[in-house]
Amino acid sequence: SFLPIWGAYDEGSHTNDNTPLLNFDRSMDVNAERQRLIDRIAIEDSWENEVYTKLYNNSFETGNSAIIAKNAAFVYWLGVDKDGAVLTSSSQYPRTWFYNRVNEILQGWEGKNLSFKGKVQQVWRAKENMLLMQAEDYLEASLLQSGVLYNLEDNKKNKKVIAWFTYELYSNSNNAISLDFKNDGGGF
Repeated sequence: SFLPIWGAYDEGSHTNDNTPLLNFDRSMDVNAERQRLIDRIAIEDSWENEVYTKLYNNSFETGNSAIIAKNAAFVYWLGVDKDGAVLTSSSQYPRTWFYNRVNEILQGWEGKNLSFKGKVQQVWRAKENMLLMQAEDYLEASLLQSGVLYNLEDNKKNKKVIAWFTYELYSNSNNAISLDFKNDGGGF
């Protein structure tokens, strides 16, 4: 179960460097669904193949890095290319490439100067936060598979970034909403 631990706050600053607990109870059913999905992706004209191809290709793009991180983490968890072939060290893009892409993006968020002003920014930041949590969750789900790369130091860094981002989102949420009430005279 998800159990965040936030700790104390002192005049708007984070005084607890402990990261939130983002661990989920994992069972073998996670990988049972994984294999079913891989089998469907291998069918060229299936809707799963179409969606996965877009998701796979998005891992190489620039733009919304939170979406890219989540997609690359999903590819890493599945461990297959857009045709359903297993990603190996000799693949054009080996499985470790996706792992490194996710960590590069996640760890690059720390200390970013983000705008939280206004309810529209709050909604986008909340969505980005959820996408980053999903990315880390896919990396953790891959631990059930044999032969996957998962560095505990990366895990600690990623969770620290997510905790920082969650704190920033939370600590700015009341300010953003109250500014909107003052500016437009209404609520949502």
